[in-house]
Amino acid sequence: MTAPRVALAALALCSCASRSPSVLAERLPEGPVVLVKECRIPSWEPWYARFAVHTWIDVRGADGRWTRIGIPGTTSDVVRRDLEPAEALADERWERRVRLVDVVTGPAAARALTRLADAEASWEDGSYSAYPGPNSNTFIERVARATPGLAPQLSPNAVGRDHAGFRAGVTGSGTGFELETPLLGAEIGLREGAQLHLAQLPFGVRLWPPALLLPFLPAIGPDLAP
Repeated sequence: MTAPRVALAALALCSCASRSPSVLAERLPEGPVVLVKECRIPSWEPWYARFAVHTWIDVRGADGRWTRIGIPGTTSDVVRRDLEPAEALADERWERRVRLVDVVTGPAAARALTRLADAEASWEDGSYSAYPGPNSNTFIERVARATPGLAPQLSPNAVGRDHAGFRAGVTGSGTGFELETPLLGAEIGLREGAQLHLAQLPFGVRLWPPALLLPFLPAIGPDLAP
């Protein structure tokens, strides 16, 4: 973890709402920033979808401009759009509370920005499936894996995060190993802890941030700053 990232995490931990984007408003260092965020599916979606969260990435380039990257709807492909700073650091989206999942600043963010476009371009899934995927959470998980410096621990109710077909190798954080199939998967790592995935639904205990992981629920544990 880089020195700017450690300092940012320490500042956020001292705040009352450590995972709220607004706490970063006066604390972000100058230069590139990458924020991985999530919020619950909006109320106008079908009731069963509201157990899940939607994830996306907001970035600030070296020029100071903010951009949002994600798949905002079931019929959209990957969308990039410009943001005002106030929107990038807002605590709500779709009338839902926004939660920070990962924060990268400084040289690590600059390196990540150079790889984000390539990772985005590699997204070739032309279809969308709320469950088991691919969906917006699948996209963010794959982009993060392909972008050095990004290692978000997506919530267990980020449905689609483990949609991978067949995959074996290191975990997304690079601290452990995993084996994924459409019906059964497992992860063990320093950050991921021990997880069993049944039909891509997680059961397990995560080490950092420490949490109990169960399907359709947010991680159960202290909501520490990323």
